[in-house]
Amino acid sequence: MNKTYEQTKMRKYLFWGILFIAMGILWILNKTIPLHISFRDVLYLWPFILIWTGIGFLPIKDTYKICIDIVTIVCFLFLLIHQDGRPHFRHHQNKEVKIYCDEDETETIHSSVAFNNDSSYAHLQLDAGAASILFAEGHDKLVDIAGTAKEKGNINISTSTIDNKSDISVKIKPKNGNIAANYTVFINPEPVWKIDIKLGATDNDIDLSNFKIQELTIEASASVIDLTIGELYPEVSLKIETGVSSIKITIPKSMDCRIENESALTSKNFEGFTKEEKGVYVSKSENTVKKGIINIEMSSGVSDITVIRH
Repeated sequence: MNKTYEQTKMRKYLFWGILFIAMGILWILNKTIPLHISFRDVLYLWPFILIWTGIGFLPIKDTYKICIDIVTIVCFLFLLIHQDGRPHFRHHQNKEVKIYCDEDETETIHSSVAFNNDSSYAHLQLDAGAASILFAEGHDKLVDIAGTAKEKGNINISTSTIDNKSDISVKIKPKNGNIAANYTVFINPEPVWKIDIKLGATDNDIDLSNFKIQELTIEASASVIDLTIGELYPEVSLKIETGVSSIKITIPKSMDCRIENESALTSKNFEGFTKEEKGVYVSKSENTVKKGIINIEMSSGVSDITVIRH
């Protein structure tokens, strides 16, 4: 029994040892010879975790498992370098408002909620599923979800208004679980917003700098998240829970910021922040007149987290 335990232990050490050494070599090569490998590319290959876990359950000798592990690592590294077959997401580098579309599917379809001038507060619950989302400013509607005819799939929207508060629930189901489906979410800049977002293994540009955000909660799996927060509301609460993800948060220099990070196995870059205690980082406003404070609570798995000022 002890021998079996030692063999299993050796196999685990051998697998992770070879993987980390290979990843380290690729990382160094990527810095010296442009291979165009990023953390985002690694995220798209997360199913290999399931494969390796499944190998451990096979009723075969550990010697055979080690051989299969090595083949798995080789396949992982090969796909990491040659990712021409995976979907490429399109970004808007200058933050211009554009609707995602394909050359042969240019018809844009909207699903929206009318704007009531009496709505001072709005709560959006957005379940994006396997879709990638881009936030943009819209004035005619309270919420407007836009996608092409090809990508739309099913968008379920329910809404209710009590006094001056509107509650909107949106669930997006891309056709056939299409992970390349892209949607633009237009929200009205007038109300104070509380937003809850659920994301799948997707690439998302969430620019909320032009909105009054009181509270934002993001739950994601293997996602790439580019989040921007503005200074239009004096006390902002951010809660982010992710799995294997790459997270970039941009916050204004005019506001104080406090980060509570309970993440494990993360690469973090909190430039300009001071460590107050274990897992807690603070940064003061760089402006003479402080606009408020942003409180960030983070809980992630294997992630790359960056918080920067703008």
